[in-house]
Amino acid sequence: MKVSFKRGAAAGAGVAILVLMASRSAATAQSLSAGQQDFEQECRANSLFSTYHDCSCVASRLEPLRPSPGDKPKRVELGQLPAGECMAPRQVIYANNFQTCTAILKPARKDWESVCTCSTAKVVDAYFARPFLSVDHIGDLHREALKACSQFRKGDPS
Repeated sequence: MKVSFKRGAAAGAGVAILVLMASRSAATAQSLSAGQQDFEQECRANSLFSTYHDCSCVASRLEPLRPSPGDKPKRVELGQLPAGECMAPRQVIYANNFQTCTAILKPARKDWESVCTCSTAKVVDAYFARPFLSVDHIGDLHREALKACSQFRKGDPS
């Protein structure tokens, strides 16, 4: 994974944009079965799942979890992966969450940068402490982090 920081007008005054480039080698792609490659593509298309998990890693772990060779991977099998296995790197989770926070808070709050910096760090730390991927769990992590990092005013997004 290549990580770089860029500054630009689109980022606002003095704000760095984290650019993450994940790449798989051709050898990794060739080592996955057709079913695993299909799952990997589906995983990458799911923004929640791909934010928190390394889709290549998950796809490579599916083969042993299938009931019989050639069966298409089932979503429920993902729950059989040990907690914390195949997690995306911290910087990927941080960058994706910071980008989402910025898109929501920047138009509404003057303190968006400090709130997003604080809440994103708390979400990442909390997720690594308890890596359970569900919409409800992730939502709870975000609500707790936002409450801890800001005083909500009437009308502020929460």
